[in-house]
Amino acid sequence: YIGIMFIVAFLFVLISMLGELRSSEATISQLNQSSTSAIQKAEQLQDNNRRLETDNAYLTGRIEELEKQLADLFYLYGEERYSRRIAAAIAEARMASAIQSSSDLADLIYGAVPVAYRHGHLHPATRTFQALRIQVNHELDRLPQVLPHAFNVLQVGGKLGIITFHSLEDRIVKNYFRDLGKACVCPPQEPICRCGGLPHAQVLTRKPVLPSREEVECNSPSRSAKLRVIRKLREIDAEISRMISPSQG
Repeated sequence: YIGIMFIVAFLFVLISMLGELRSSEATISQLNQSSTSAIQKAEQLQDNNRRLETDNAYLTGRIEELEKQLADLFYLYGEERYSRRIAAAIAEARMASAIQSSSDLADLIYGAVPVAYRHGHLHPATRTFQALRIQVNHELDRLPQVLPHAFNVLQVGGKLGIITFHSLEDRIVKNYFRDLGKACVCPPQEPICRCGGLPHAQVLTRKPVLPSREEVECNSPSRSAKLRVIRKLREIDAEISRMISPSQG
């Protein structure tokens, strides 16, 4: 009887050990699964961080590129001396929120320039807005196309007057009228004259006509207006017209 009891007790102990072993195996399996899941999550987090760093680097580079483009635009088309300050302020503001209105942009520019620059005869945002308008309207692209057409339809003896409102436009008109008034427009490397050696127009305004003080007081936008006038002397053929191509040079 004692032997049977001993065997039964031994079996109970053995069954209990097997149960604990299976429980341990299940625990180990759960731990393995948990550790695998944790490793996968860590790897995914690292991938997300790398992707975020890449995106941030791209956005930073894109913003710096756009900032440089804005600065160049303000300097070239607006002749704005503080173009880089203004462009940097715009880029910084756009990182936080959108610029909703022209008055918001004007206030932003006002705060970006030096104090002394804020109290000139022009609002400090004037040149920046001019540059944006020129870019949006493609003004400097259209004017060189219009001038030859206007001169071609003008009758001999007729006068052509052009009013410009900023120096970039005025430079194009001045150079085109000057070339029309030259006796010879052949390239310097040409051994002989091929254009006929006669001017096609007479420049009637060696210097631009500016508005009077009275006109500016009554009509403030006229303060930047410049009028240039020529008289057509003869028709111009296609070859010479190509030689006298309007430009900003």
